Amino acid sequence: MMLKSEVVDGNVCSSMVVAMSMLKECARRKDLGAGISIYAEVARNGLETDLFVCSSLIDMYAKCSLLGIAREVFDRVPTRDTVLWNTLLAGFAKQGHSVNALECYEQMLLEGFVADEVTFICTLKACGAMRALHKGRVLHIRVAAQKPFFERENDGNVGNALVDMYMKCGLLVEAHEVLNNLRFKGIVSWNAQIAGYVKHGFVQEALASFNQMRYEGIFPDAITFACILKACGTSSRATRQGCELHTEIYTMGLLERDLVVGNALVD
Repeated sequence: MMLKSEVVDGNVCSSMVVAMSMLKECARRKDLGAGISIYAEVARNGLETDLFVCSSLIDMYAKCSLLGIAREVFDRVPTRDTVLWNTLLAGFAKQGHSVNALECYEQMLLEGFVADEVTFICTLKACGAMRALHKGRVLHIRVAAQKPFFERENDGNVGNALVDMYMKCGLLVEAHEVLNNLRFKGIVSWNAQIAGYVKHGFVQEALASFNQMRYEGIFPDAITFACILKACGTSSRATRQGCELHTEIYTMGLLERDLVVGNALVD
């Protein structure tokens, strides 16, 4: 593979585009060997400090579980932006390095960068994973301070992350309030609430939430079925509903397509 820098209208084009595309594919496949080879070509072509290329590199190393190298790439970039910070933060959060994710978030703010939707989602994920309720509440306040931005109907992802964080921290009432205040309650929001109720042993609340979700026209997916079947298995009063769900799942063909749902039925 060769990456050749070309200048068109004052902008380097082909090298960046090719490198980013190939690094994205390496990240998807978790192909570290190919990713390292591409990095060597990137360095030879003088693109090792380009923001877009480095963001792709960080993402690739993070998805290959090499967060130390991802951080090294990040530290070598002389001029950073919010997207670059988010890439590193997302890498830490998705790989379960919650403490590093929260430290990354705080450092980002100290250097004067403003958190956006992706920042909040990743940081709330880290708070939920480590049950960092105080930090999660602080994030909620900061989200509320940007309410005009996050009230847009297509920005429900932050709301989903808040529901998930509160549920994982055991604050079921707060999670329910956040869900109720969302302008659009999608399947992700409902799944977070149902999973939280099931995890903390509130079977009837999980079943009521499931029924309310369907009443509001949201169709369950494989995650919903797996969670609600678990609830049915812990309550003799819900056995009949579990049997009815089995029929529905069979009709949908989910047993052939989703192992998690099949396991939940066996359980």
